[in-house]
Amino acid sequence: NVHNLVNVAAMAVLALVVLAAFEQVQWQRASIFAMLAFMLWFLVVLESEGTFLALLITACAWGAVRFTGGLRMLSGLGMVAGVLTYASLMVWLQTGVASGDSLRSFEIRAMINARLLELVADQPWFGYGINSFKHVTEAAVGGVMYIHPHQIYLEALFSFGVVGCLMLAAVLWGFFRLSSRHMILSEPLPMLGFLAAVYMAGKGLSDMKLM
Repeated sequence: NVHNLVNVAAMAVLALVVLAAFEQVQWQRASIFAMLAFMLWFLVVLESEGTFLALLITACAWGAVRFTGGLRMLSGLGMVAGVLTYASLMVWLQTGVASGDSLRSFEIRAMINARLLELVADQPWFGYGINSFKHVTEAAVGGVMYIHPHQIYLEALFSFGVVGCLMLAAVLWGFFRLSSRHMILSEPLPMLGFLAAVYMAGKGLSDMKLM
């Protein structure tokens, strides 16, 4: 599955970044940077825009943890800008689809998002149930049924409704709120865990399955 391959490659990039940050031997660090350059090239070849957006959000999240003052605020604004960029892209692509353009990957996702929000409006509070999206015929795009919405936050809203989505948001907030800044900055495994969690949260905007 190419999506799994992309995520594995992105995780390899994050792991190499952490190794480079903590490696003290210069020639070994140079080797890590060479492998990092190759993995970034590999991601470019795979052509996953959602992955680069998630990596950008991850870099901004690390900046928000690493720095203070103005740089922290700038990093936080970068995360918000990444999310708003995706939302704006979905709205713009819906307009493009309406004008008769051919359907590409992100355009299909924009149509799925629009259909999903229409369905949520009919049953907003507790949703349609876990793993039910693929059985809802109204969510089909061009007569094609999709297994999941390719967006974990809208999938949570569709499956669990507003109540369940707020509970998921509370869990995510608790995870990041209780994370130790000192451990993230001083130990490789906590840093990698933090970066991986933020990446998965960011990738959930464009191509992940919640359940």
